[in-house]
Amino acid sequence: MSDPGQRKLATIFSADVASYSAHVELNEEGALSQLAALRSHMDGLIHLHGGRVANTAGDSVIADFQSPVEAVRAAVKIQEAHRKHNETVPRNERLNFRIGINIGYVVLTEKGDLLGHGVNVASRLQSLAEPGGICLSENVEQQISGHISFPVTKIGEHYAKNMQKPIRVFSISSEPESRASYILRRLAANWRRSSIRIATLSVFGLTAATAVYVFSIDNNMIVRDGLVRKVLNTSTLEQALTFFPDHVKGEFGKSTYFILSTPALSFDDGMLVAKQFGGYLASINSREENDFLYQLSLPQIGFWQTEQTDYGPQAGGPVIGLFRSLAQTDPTKGWTWASGEPVTYTNWKIEGPENSAGNQWFVQFRNGRGAAPVNKWDDIGGSRSSFIVEIPLID
Repeated sequence: MSDPGQRKLATIFSADVASYSAHVELNEEGALSQLAALRSHMDGLIHLHGGRVANTAGDSVIADFQSPVEAVRAAVKIQEAHRKHNETVPRNERLNFRIGINIGYVVLTEKGDLLGHGVNVASRLQSLAEPGGICLSENVEQQISGHISFPVTKIGEHYAKNMQKPIRVFSISSEPESRASYILRRLAANWRRSSIRIATLSVFGLTAATAVYVFSIDNNMIVRDGLVRKVLNTSTLEQALTFFPDHVKGEFGKSTYFILSTPALSFDDGMLVAKQFGGYLASINSREENDFLYQLSLPQIGFWQTEQTDYGPQAGGPVIGLFRSLAQTDPTKGWTWASGEPVTYTNWKIEGPENSAGNQWFVQFRNGRGAAPVNKWDDIGGSRSSFIVEIPLID
């Protein structure tokens, strides 16, 4: 171990449980028991691969390794062990760690804790990982290249607090291809063969607790390659907003939202755009949050559309981040938030979710029997007109 106060270069491993506070609120005893079980796997594998657990606080863990290759191998084995453990745990009680790994300078305290910019970056990478996933900085990806058999995917550039340059983020996983990675792979293939190019829209300056913007995208913008390139290559929020004249800002609690409006966006595309924004399709956890977002959407032209159906007119509003497993045929089961949070609040319309056509996998604000908007939810399938993206608070 280095002397206290010494500055050294290290591979920093940061881990934290997704939505841990919500799990504790629902079942504190069960959450603490599951955390202890997962930590036993984690601590043993960190030690086995030459790492040292440094900082611990609640559900968070900071460790350091001399070898980035061993740090990544440990992370992969930890997530594999946790997935195996969770197979024996009821779905609503499962805890999932996010892991971030970075190479950077740290300072060792007298208590053995690690501090410094390198730790901050590792923690930021952890917050960008999917529940059960692993994110790496570019310098880690370069060091493990040729030494790790698991696939590594670049997922974009992200800004952390007090950083002048973005972090280039990579993900690694040993599990079968996830829905999100499938989307990324499919869109990458479309890039190669389509005249429509989709790139990353980087949004900067998201340090406020909560902000809501509504983006309207003209139909022609989607198919006009030149304008799309200009929009998606902007480097600041202010520049991006010049292409979206219909936008509003609203605040609720400590969350940040964007409502995206486009006639041609599928749920999968919405998930990808949300991830590029540094967030996810919105999870709604209270009636107050639900009513706020509903009221925010009402004055905006284009965020609610009326469809003519066999049952008469139906008003459809923004899509949220609730979706159902493709393996689940019962419309009342298998629903999960894109953020990985447990489903503790729902606001279905009467008889919903109904799966009336056998393919309702996603959720939007919708009036199932009428042309007037309502603040209820309905399960839907196919493309929709607007999406609510939630941006987590950046500490």
